[in-house]
Amino acid sequence: MADQPNQEQEFQQRDGLWFYEDRLYIPNVAVVRQTLLSEYQDTPLHGHLGIDKTLAALQNIFYWPNMVDAVKVYIKTCSFCQRNKPSNMRKAGLLASGAAMLHCRLIAFVQGSR
Repeated sequence: MADQPNQEQEFQQRDGLWFYEDRLYIPNVAVVRQTLLSEYQDTPLHGHLGIDKTLAALQNIFYWPNMVDAVKVYIKTCSFCQRNKPSNMRKAGLLASGAAMLHCRLIAFVQGSR
């Protein structure tokens, strides 16, 4: 098998499956990894929880090299997450009405003419 885990690492084979630290090793097969990312990010059960929670859920069961990067890229390119993520900007303050601004300018003018 071409994508067999590196034997120098802590891998074990059980029932024909490879495990790393008791987590199922996922070989470098794009469709398999994409399916797992989709299941843990896009379904109502897990549903768009962000990088940290999605990564924690996947890492609890599965292992593949560079999983962190794969999760980050997947979520940063998720159109739903990008549309619905909370803003990290402060809310804008209230705008002064035209009458209030005129009042402030008049006070400043009167005080400046003394």
